[in-house]
Amino acid sequence: MNMLENTLLAILVIIASYLIGSIPFGYLVGRIGRGIDIRDYGSRNIGFTNVLRVIGPTPAVMTIVGDVLKGVGAVLLARFLQLDAFVVVGAGLAAIAGHNWSLYLKFRGGRGVATTAGVVIALTWQIGVALVLAWVFIVAVTRYVSIASITVVAIYPLLVIYFRKPLPIVIFGLVGAVVVIWRHKENIGRLVRGKEHKLGQRVDKDDRLKTED
Repeated sequence: MNMLENTLLAILVIIASYLIGSIPFGYLVGRIGRGIDIRDYGSRNIGFTNVLRVIGPTPAVMTIVGDVLKGVGAVLLARFLQLDAFVVVGAGLAAIAGHNWSLYLKFRGGRGVATTAGVVIALTWQIGVALVLAWVFIVAVTRYVSIASITVVAIYPLLVIYFRKPLPIVIFGLVGAVVVIWRHKENIGRLVRGKEHKLGQRVDKDDRLKTED
């Protein structure tokens, strides 16, 4: 392919990755499985933690698996088409952006942790597996999903720099960490105030529009 064809293909992959990332699994699980809009309950987030609190473990597992696969799929698509490493990373970031600002939910979405994990696993699977285990350990000890998520995304860019990964992956690590931490700004505020909910705490589904503030 010539340069123009490569550029057009790269643009199409970035767009496709954003659309893949935009698929709101948490919202769909609530709508199709329980007939509710998950955004009307708990923290009003479409991610794993809120689905777990409001609906239960099975829908939460379905949500996190779907969100992880969005990140994996975007990276594998770009790699399958043998695109430049920067395009591969861009596809991963586009999938995360789609999850956080979903086209199908009027550009609103989740925190992007699971989709980021999918990208990390697809880019650097050894580090990804290690961080998933670290995330599980931190959650088990603290019972705060937000603390675990913020910690592992902050560690990731340090690890890719330490292990001398290629520049595109380092850039992804830095940008991904900033995005995920910034999306957790409300959680950080609740942690500071001592009002953050722990894993396992459920919310009353009948308490419509209940927030964690």
